[in-house]
Amino acid sequence: MRSPRNRFATRPTLREVADRAGVAVSTASRALNRGSVSDSLRTRVIAAASELGYRPHSLALSLRTGATKTVGFLVSDIANPILGRMVRGAASYVDAGGYGLLLAVSDGYVERERSLVRMMYERRVDGLILSCSDESDVRLAEIVRELEIPVVLLDRELPVTRAHRVLVDHRQGIVEAVDHLAKLGHRRIGFIGGTLVIRPGRERYQAFKAATTLHGFWDEQLVRLGPLTPEFGRAAAAVLLSAPERPTALIATDNRQSTGALVAIVEGGHEMAADISFVGCGDVEALALHNPPITILNRPVEELGIEAAKLLLASLATPTTDPLDRPVTRVLSSHLLIRRSTDFPRPAVQTARAIG
Repeated sequence: MRSPRNRFATRPTLREVADRAGVAVSTASRALNRGSVSDSLRTRVIAAASELGYRPHSLALSLRTGATKTVGFLVSDIANPILGRMVRGAASYVDAGGYGLLLAVSDGYVERERSLVRMMYERRVDGLILSCSDESDVRLAEIVRELEIPVVLLDRELPVTRAHRVLVDHRQGIVEAVDHLAKLGHRRIGFIGGTLVIRPGRERYQAFKAATTLHGFWDEQLVRLGPLTPEFGRAAAAVLLSAPERPTALIATDNRQSTGALVAIVEGGHEMAADISFVGCGDVEALALHNPPITILNRPVEELGIEAAKLLLASLATPTTDPLDRPVTRVLSSHLLIRRSTDFPRPAVQTARAIG
């Protein structure tokens, strides 16, 4: 049996890959660079490259093809575990496809987002995944429209006709949450959400308004919209819970706002489920390990990144005349994951006990 290649040894060559796969060097090159070969042959060559630890020389590849085998990914906050998981999903897919990922973080500043998009384009990324912090920024949309590379918008909507989109059906999870709380007997439901300048904030707010109106208990006074931060979640929940007619249930639609809302609930001396039913967002550790475990609005976070990367790499591998180069939209579902932080409102519980 051949001993494993020393990782400090001279890097394997394309000829070695071709020999291992039993094909010509030109055939191995086409297989690794998404040229015209059969699927079975491509699989054989990729397997040989993987066994040898072969990686194409990026500079030589760039000079030869004009491609850098790099894709850009712009996010607003890498410290957010939800965005971190999206990046991880995308990175795993682009790496398997022979690409590198150039990550840029804007910290939510629109001017920085514009400059970062320009910077990545100037560094000749082959494509871009974009999760911007403000869809109303006209200048950002103009910059993206001028890019001559494939672009995938990640749960965002910009007036860019050539961009692919991977979206979440946020309405589904919100409607399930309102229906669940309504069945438990809740009629005063507080809502803590993001601003309306990005798609998730708009979709969730509109879905909440429609669902509570349908049930007959829409109340704009129970709605608080603001930054996606723990500080805002805490302040918004504190205001709602201190009202003379406080809500019997709260829905926080962002994982960071959810964390802040939980702090406000504890600080206010409220007993979860008994005093206040709570629905958070995002299956992150702070919510999963809470006692009682938190009912959440859940969405396929890593799959979002993977689907965005799939669309981008498919576009890069497809001739411009192919239908796949036309804008594609993929929508992933959200749903309510019910745990023990939601229950009947206290008056309903007391009445049931009295009758019993």
